[in-house]
Amino acid sequence: MYTIAARPIKPYVKDIISLYAKTIRNLDPDQLKRYHKTILRNYIYGTNAIDGSQLSEEEVNALLTDEIVPKNRPNNDIWAVYNFIRLQKEDLSGPIDISMIKKIHKILTRNIIDRDGKSSKSGEFRTAAVTISGSCHPVSRPDKIERDLAELLRWKENAKVDPVELAAIFHARFELIRPFLDFNGRVGRHILNLMLIREGLPAIYILPNQRIIYLNALQEADFLNYRNIVEFVIKRMFNSMLHILSVSSILQILQTMEIVNKEVEDLFEKASLE
Repeated sequence: MYTIAARPIKPYVKDIISLYAKTIRNLDPDQLKRYHKTILRNYIYGTNAIDGSQLSEEEVNALLTDEIVPKNRPNNDIWAVYNFIRLQKEDLSGPIDISMIKKIHKILTRNIIDRDGKSSKSGEFRTAAVTISGSCHPVSRPDKIERDLAELLRWKENAKVDPVELAAIFHARFELIRPFLDFNGRVGRHILNLMLIREGLPAIYILPNQRIIYLNALQEADFLNYRNIVEFVIKRMFNSMLHILSVSSILQILQTMEIVNKEVEDLFEKASLE
């Protein structure tokens, strides 16, 4: 179904993934809480901002930490943050299937008002044709959404590829199906993180200054070239690794270990500059 044009995961990437697993197990409760809080804040801010939220990073942090509601901001943007908080408390341990996809959308669009001033059709697939701005590829027809999603989910279960590639490619194909009228990006990015976390990998977040690179990678995936979206996800995983290493103070220790060769150090440095 999907021709994979991504390069294989390099060995040093697997070393870092292994290091993440070992490090996360050895964090004390305070370190673990600090790490998850940072990733969650950046994730909620970034995934909403990419899709047009006007809330600043500081406003999102104040809303999450002190429940300070920003003034003169769209209600949809405020509810979008609350809905992500609610989503963190939901049981999403079941299989990633059509029911799960609809559940995530329903939670994320609670109290969201659409462009016509009506309540968003939470958890319902669109019944109208849509297009993706800047893309020459058609998205799934409304009457083909369930079929295309089912086909994608079957591929996910049977594909013999690295879990990072699997998550990145699934994300790209989900966004091309575009099953909902709105919040497709936010639902898709959440599923991407679910797939990573279930494989013992670090969750990622995408900030507004990475939006163009991210969208370009998705557009290339429309032509079945998945290399850039896979490498984009890998790079964002490294960025998450920087946070966990900083709270555990392991980064300094690693400078003296052979595992961190020049190539990995360069990649860490690039990720930290973004």
